[in-house]
Amino acid sequence: MKNIKFAFGTGTRKTLPFEIGGVTFFSRPLTSREELELADLGDRYDLENENAPISTYLEEQAQVLATLLATRANGQAVDPGWMLDHLGVQNMTAMLAFLRTGERPHETLNLKPWTDEPLTIEGRPFTMRPLTFREQARLAAFPQDGSSRAITEFTAAHLAELLNVRALPSDNPDQDQQAVTANWLLDHLGAAELQQILTLIQNGPNADGAETEDPPSEAAASTPS
Repeated sequence: MKNIKFAFGTGTRKTLPFEIGGVTFFSRPLTSREELELADLGDRYDLENENAPISTYLEEQAQVLATLLATRANGQAVDPGWMLDHLGVQNMTAMLAFLRTGERPHETLNLKPWTDEPLTIEGRPFTMRPLTFREQARLAAFPQDGSSRAITEFTAAHLAELLNVRALPSDNPDQDQQAVTANWLLDHLGAAELQQILTLIQNGPNADGAETEDPPSEAAASTPS
């Protein structure tokens, strides 16, 4: 009869290297204490409440994740600011699943575009890379009770910031050198298109509402569970 080993402990599992944002980490399993830290964070915030302090939540989440990953980094320092710039809901979820199960994802743990197909505005291409947590915190400042002008101008300004770091090379080098501005977007997009593009970047093309005229949801934050 084959002997079955009942071996437990986070130190008994093989750790594998993985990379995010040029930093190498090792997949040491999450301990129960670390799981409690993540659970406590989710319990402190009611993210279903439209008045939830999303920015505060994301900053605290970055602190928890920085502590968690600092013990797994291969000699390189990571801090909450690094977390905000390199993690988003997409890759945080995949990373935590990897640490819990030991099953390496088939794809990169860097934030990857929702689709290989870019979105274009007046023929200018942009990648649909998901939001980082820092970008998500900025989106959380979306005015809920402002005038139509204030909401539309905020959307254009925020979208211009997102598009400038997602611009792809085109057949027009002169155009590529020009920054996307809120005024350019206001002159070349309809109000519904502004919101549709913001939703595409935030949630991807397959999410509910990605192709509707409804405004994007407020920072679709995800608890690290």
